[in-house]
Amino acid sequence: MMPVPRALILCTWFPPVNAPGARRPYQLARQLVQRGWHVSVLTSTPEAPTRPYGSLEGMHILRTPRTAAMDDLRWWQRALLRLLLHAHGSQASGPLRVIADLLLPFRHSLRWDLSPEAIEGECGPQDIVVATSPDPTVLHIGARLATRWNATWAVDYRDPWSLAIPETGKDIITHQGTGFAGALRRWRFRRLERRFCGHAHLLTAVSRSVLANAIAVTGNTRADLILGGFDPSLRPGPRVMGDHFILSHTGQLYPEQPWIEFFDGLQDLARTGSALAVKLRVRFIGAFSTDQRVMRMLEEAAANSVLIELIPATGPAEAITHQHGSDMLLQLALRGRRGYLPVKFLEYLGARRPILLYSREQDEMEEAITLTRTGTIIQDRTALVAHLLAALRAHSPGTVSEFAPDEQALKRFDYTRNMSRWADLLLAARAQ
Repeated sequence: MMPVPRALILCTWFPPVNAPGARRPYQLARQLVQRGWHVSVLTSTPEAPTRPYGSLEGMHILRTPRTAAMDDLRWWQRALLRLLLHAHGSQASGPLRVIADLLLPFRHSLRWDLSPEAIEGECGPQDIVVATSPDPTVLHIGARLATRWNATWAVDYRDPWSLAIPETGKDIITHQGTGFAGALRRWRFRRLERRFCGHAHLLTAVSRSVLANAIAVTGNTRADLILGGFDPSLRPGPRVMGDHFILSHTGQLYPEQPWIEFFDGLQDLARTGSALAVKLRVRFIGAFSTDQRVMRMLEEAAANSVLIELIPATGPAEAITHQHGSDMLLQLALRGRRGYLPVKFLEYLGARRPILLYSREQDEMEEAITLTRTGTIIQDRTALVAHLLAALRAHSPGTVSEFAPDEQALKRFDYTRNMSRWADLLLAARAQ
């Protein structure tokens, strides 16, 4: 009889941190604990106060800050790092940053200040090591630990790192600069990715395109798709319509999304002069973006339109409550990109509210909408205005909205089911 596995999960964020990136590793950890495994998690110390969520019972959590750790650097590397930090904001900063990216350890400014020996002292040797991106620093330390312990090594991609399929990239993650400096970074990072992940016993990814990209970069074909999804225990009852028709968007806004077209469409709706338009409220819940131009666009649109409401960031439970209190949920596709299945969209699938997907793509998010019958795909401003006017005409306060998704198809996105399958794959990899 095989002994109870000891598994270490490495992830940038984990509860109580309120971040979409914390959901997937938490759901896996919870599934493994429920199976009776010994589960440890190595993650980052929260950088800001956050509301706790989820039960951490049965999990051994190791937290450490992300820092420019120097203990394992050679004297000349420490000198280079000090010089880089001292040159911040000067003309020398750019060239020094390129040199540091090529000569210092990977992601030198965002490393965990823990050696493999210190991690082993905290949790002991492990049978299975699982590292889940988007921050690829976890792949480096995970590969070192798996080798040290002769453990099963599992790599999970939520976003690509290097690009073999350019359409899978997102600028905030995969853009490594332009010109010769960018080419050098891409060359080095691709070599590192093959070194860290090419020998993994199991590659998993959140979408078909991201998985195909990982296989192409690493050459590792021991790979499988593990979809995300929604927690079936959080699904609400039918929606009782209120005085306003609520269209809600949760979380991050990306520059690759057609926000200009969407906001222009809302202006078109207001200009129709229809009395129905005043019944609409477009709520942005916990909106943020790494691109300040996108945030300025949203803030200007909200200042110029009574239709837009900005709701402060909340915990995951409150965000889902907001989704349940909506008449429709908004998602915009990334233009010209593939493999985009964001956490909020997967939560939308389980919210029992129709989804409005603004997209001209033919990709996995669009397939999910069609398969599950959970929403409508529109391609331009004209279709946006027509769809919202039709929804406003059908809106009747105090009545129950009609919505009938394909419940059988939705099981494909059941978090519990998908995490159970992931655990089975880890066991199979361990047995090989």
